[in-house]
Amino acid sequence: MPVPPRDYVTLAAAAVDRGGKYTYVLIGYFWSVGAPLQGETACFGGEDLALQLGDRRMKLAPFHGSARDAGISQSIHRPSTDAKPAIYSSDLATLGLIGESAHPVLYCGAEAAPLKYELLEDRLPALRELVRRLSN
Repeated sequence: MPVPPRDYVTLAAAAVDRGGKYTYVLIGYFWSVGAPLQGETACFGGEDLALQLGDRRMKLAPFHGSARDAGISQSIHRPSTDAKPAIYSSDLATLGLIGESAHPVLYCGAEAAPLKYELLEDRLPALRELVRRLSN
């Protein structure tokens, strides 16, 4: 039986150490399962994103450069070889807010009718642990 079409976004966090000075990024991997329906829209990476964390909404602007330009030399938690990566600048405080959010929701695309992506697999405990280690 064919898999129903579905678009996904996987967010992974990374801390980049450049000579003892850390920068933080979110890597968005954009991927699909099944054949898209005619006329259906999807995110492809590089769009502005909005992350809804309870009553707080944060805009994520894409980093205009490659993962290597951001200091990342290998894929981090890439869900599929077909997944297209996009880098979003962040900071440790934002990573902490995401990790503590009960139900983060990601919006992609136009403000009038953004696409909504809800949490499918909860890896927030791993993000909280990363933030805890980086904060010490």
